[in-house]
Amino acid sequence: MPLHPNWRARLVPPSAPEDQRTRRAGVAIVVSLHASAAPSVLLMKRAEHPLDPWSGHVSLPGGRVEPTDADSLDAARRETLEELGVDLERDGELIGALEPLRATARGRTVDLAVHPWIFAVERPLELVPNAEAEEGFWMSLADVAAGTLDHTHSFVIGEGQRVSRPAWLAPGAERSHVVWGLTYHILARFLEQVRSDGSEPLQP
Repeated sequence: MPLHPNWRARLVPPSAPEDQRTRRAGVAIVVSLHASAAPSVLLMKRAEHPLDPWSGHVSLPGGRVEPTDADSLDAARRETLEELGVDLERDGELIGALEPLRATARGRTVDLAVHPWIFAVERPLELVPNAEAEEGFWMSLADVAAGTLDHTHSFVIGEGQRVSRPAWLAPGAERSHVVWGLTYHILARFLEQVRSDGSEPLQP
């Protein structure tokens, strides 16, 4: 199994307060632990939109901190409810967080600090995507750990320069989706902290 038996203890929310002067976003790493399926993480296929720098990409639910949000945790909960209809206040257990990462778009760094928050859910959830999300789906953490989803994503930046990045090819409802970029790096960092070496069973 991909998760260490004491994985919860490995995730501690950062003690330092968020820098209110920076542009911030909060995203939710929602880990499903219900008994009827293997552990998996919630992802969404973003709807196509000309003003969205991540239009059509696969991402974690979440978004920018708005004036009505107390912090990035509030933003992650609010956006997950808006985008996929998942109420993390009601159905999710807050486990911890990862250190914030700087966002990138089209191969360039963006002035936006992304704060990932980790939640566990222990019952099946109905996903209700809104206009911002084309689809919500679950990606198996066991498949990620086994390497069966490993993929390479190639794209063009600047004046025609083609680059390749590590990715996962995750099954969706009707077709597979490429998980790459910031979402890939956030989840890779999460798995580095919580994955088991394979010798212990998962203990939710």
